[in-house]
Amino acid sequence: VLSRDELKQLEMSQQLRIAPPGRYEESNAAVAPQGAWRGRYMDGASGLRVLQSPEGASKITFSIQGTGLALNVVTGSETNRLQVTVDGRSSGTVELPSSDTPQFAKATIVSGISPETHTITLEQLSGAGWAFDTFEVVNNPNTLPFWLLLAGAFLGGVGLAVSFIFRWQRH
Repeated sequence: VLSRDELKQLEMSQQLRIAPPGRYEESNAAVAPQGAWRGRYMDGASGLRVLQSPEGASKITFSIQGTGLALNVVTGSETNRLQVTVDGRSSGTVELPSSDTPQFAKATIVSGISPETHTITLEQLSGAGWAFDTFEVVNNPNTLPFWLLLAGAFLGGVGLAVSFIFRWQRH
């Protein structure tokens, strides 16, 4: 049985493993690489380091709280295709950008998901190994319901005013 302090400490450590909106290094606790991933020196990288996948199949998981995930990837000469899984459900595939010379490029992995805690897993389907420098969690909640509510209130008010004017003119 854990004490109250131990429970609080455990809860705090679990919260550190979930990245809220913001930009983070590849070494953040919210990143869980599986297999032989390794840190590699790269000039121009944030912190001079990237996280490099093993050759062939690779898998990595991000724990985020937000509506989307983007990676600052290192382009390679081959296009890498990744299977994206959000909360255990397939969300399609994404192709990482490629170029003749290695450079950094932003790759949107997931966008438009609900603004809550998510587990996003990337599994390499094709291409050589790949690397990323930083990742960004975005939070752009859908404001459409607000605008629909506002438009409904406006139209309702206009309808009420028109109704009142017609009634007043009859009397």
